[in-house]
Amino acid sequence: MTRTNGSLTAPAIDLGIWPTPLHPAERLTVALGGSPIFVKRDDLSGLGAGGSKARKLRLLLAEARADDATVVLTQGGPQSNHCAQTAMAAAMVGMRSELFLWGEDPDTRTGNLRIDDLCNADVRFVASSGPEEVDAIIAERAEALRESGEKPYVIPVGGSNVLGVAGAVSGAAEMVEQADQLPGRVRVVVAAGSLGTIAGLIIGSWMFELDWEIDGVTVFLAAAEAESRLEDLLDESRSHLCPWAERRHNYRIVADQIGPGYGQPTEGGAEAQHLAARTEGLLLDPTYTSKAMAGLIDGVRSGRFGQDGAVVFWHTGGLAGLFQ
Repeated sequence: MTRTNGSLTAPAIDLGIWPTPLHPAERLTVALGGSPIFVKRDDLSGLGAGGSKARKLRLLLAEARADDATVVLTQGGPQSNHCAQTAMAAAMVGMRSELFLWGEDPDTRTGNLRIDDLCNADVRFVASSGPEEVDAIIAERAEALRESGEKPYVIPVGGSNVLGVAGAVSGAAEMVEQADQLPGRVRVVVAAGSLGTIAGLIIGSWMFELDWEIDGVTVFLAAAEAESRLEDLLDESRSHLCPWAERRHNYRIVADQIGPGYGQPTEGGAEAQHLAARTEGLLLDPTYTSKAMAGLIDGVRSGRFGQDGAVVFWHTGGLAGLFQ
């Protein structure tokens, strides 16, 4: 690998502990009876309760600091890992944070909401029909902050813009150095919410010419919408980060693990939580990683992943979600 690219050279702040480990999941492999399973431990990234969002925030907060921002604004679900990690990252660099959370304020602040409060984030619950409506609310708030003399920096939901995708590419770059552990071709399974992490892994696979097939287990969007948004994000990111890289369709959206909806537990997710904990001591949250692991389990049991190569579960974090 000799190429350089914006994702690896863009200004970044010192968030997290990198690279995160790649661990063999030998007991889980035996329990499922398929190809060797490995776990990319972004849950050990070191920012608060850990998670992949730190990869994006390293670059996003660096840009905010370069812009002399005084406050960051973002949005997400009431137990958003992204919002909690944004609050922690902002606190670390001396900025205020305002979080616009979907739904109603619960009676008790637990899980990521507790982290938001500990970081002194300004939490605002908003009733909305979706992120686009909240975007408008945030834009109005940002303008009011500017008029009052503040310098706001708006981070999109999940940190999933081109700069956030560039941060996520760093995970693929780490895997280039860790690839000697992996036999043959690689199937990556990752939770897909706002789509920035999976987009970064796909872009990274193109940049570094990796023999990867990537499954994004959507936990929020229906299949058609997730696929459309992912295509748009990939097109924009490739044009900025690696226009020289060959575009391959080495990915797919898996939409059969959403269950009743975002943040709603499923039987498959509960089985995945128990199996991961009992075989590997892995803790999965009910919103993201348990559903992604359920997708991995289904892929192995159905034979869809085959027997050639390895399966890598990308653990995106979410520990605090266990305690909501």
